[in-house]
Amino acid sequence: MATKARNIRMTQTKQSLINAFFNLASKKDFEKITIADITRGAQVNRATFYAHFNDKYDLIDYIMGDFASASIEKHTSGVVKFDLNRIHQLILAVSDFYQQPNIECRSSYGGLVLPQMREKILNELKAFFVEKFGTNVYR
Repeated sequence: MATKARNIRMTQTKQSLINAFFNLASKKDFEKITIADITRGAQVNRATFYAHFNDKYDLIDYIMGDFASASIEKHTSGVVKFDLNRIHQLILAVSDFYQQPNIECRSSYGGLVLPQMREKILNELKAFFVEKFGTNVYR
């Protein structure tokens, strides 16, 4: 029981850090956001941040990966068939992924986030196909 409570608490803490980052992203340029800003917003100490992420780049990398995998799962329900409908669903997953960070980011995020978003969705699509087909379809 203690492990389950710890996992829930860790998940909630991680979500608090993510929410604090989103709140700051609408107000400050990425370069000016500090770990202290994030931890203050999440109401946790600095060591707690580092227990979850290496730095703010690791945090944004985690957010993009989470968005990518959630978008693919939402549209495919884990089922892969290569028919027209499933291909449309994958296209919708990619489209949703690019729409997902429905926060008002400052324009300075474009250069940082867009290339990272592209890499994350491609990596998640590759992982999805490898999991479903047992082989790397992208060689």
